[in-house]
Amino acid sequence: MRRRSVLRASACAVAAAIAGNAFIGKPAMAWFRGLTAPRWQLPMPAFLGVGAAYYGIVGYVLARGLDRRDARSTAWSLAVLVGNEAWNGVFFGRRSARAGFVGLCAFTVPLVALQRSVAGDARSRNALAPYTAYVLLYDLPWTYRLWRLNPTPARGHRPDPRDRRPGTGPIHPPTATSSPPEDADATITLTAPQDVHPAQATASRDGASGHDVRADLPLRTGGGACPRG
Repeated sequence: MRRRSVLRASACAVAAAIAGNAFIGKPAMAWFRGLTAPRWQLPMPAFLGVGAAYYGIVGYVLARGLDRRDARSTAWSLAVLVGNEAWNGVFFGRRSARAGFVGLCAFTVPLVALQRSVAGDARSRNALAPYTAYVLLYDLPWTYRLWRLNPTPARGHRPDPRDRRPGTGPIHPPTATSSPPEDADATITLTAPQDVHPAQATASRDGASGHDVRADLPLRTGGGACPRG
C-alpha cells in the first residue's frame, strides 16, 4: 500500500476514535457499570481490546480501499467509522440500553455492506470477517439482553409519593418557624448599694423603665441625700 493511503486512513480512524470517546466520560462509565449485565458479558479489558482491534481493522480496510481507489469500499468504511461513533453517542450519551440495541441494529447495515464490498479483496475480506462475526454473533445478542435487563423508564413518569420508603423524610420541606419574641415586660432587677435608701433604689428601677418617679418620692428628714432633678 502507498504511504499516503495509510496516513489518510490512520487520520480518519484516529479522528473517529477521539470523537466517539468524547461521549465516554466518568459519569457514562459509572452508569454502564451500574447496569444489570448478562452473565456472559465480557470483562472491561476484553471490550477495550475489541475496540482497539476494530479501529485497526477498519483503518486497514479503508487504507486498502483508498490504495485501490475503490470508491464503494472507501465510502462504506467511512460509514462504519461514523456509525460506530454514533452508537457511542446514543448508548453512552443518552444512557439508554434500548437506544444501544436499536443503534447497533442500524450499525449492522453499513458493516454488512462493507463486508460485501470487499468480497473481491481477499486481504480486506479476511481482516474484516472476524469483527463482522463478532458484531452479529455477540454484540447484537448482548445489547438485546442488556436492554431487557435494564428497560428504559417511560418519559414523563414520576414516582408516586405513596411509594416513598419510610424514613426518607417528608415530601415537602418543613416551613420555618420563628422563635417566640422575648418578653418585653421582663423584670429588671437592680441591687442597691448598702448606703442607698430603698426609695432611691426604687427610683432607679423605675427610671430604667422610662417613668419619672421624682415627683412621687417623699422628702426625707434627717441624714442622707435626696435625688436631684
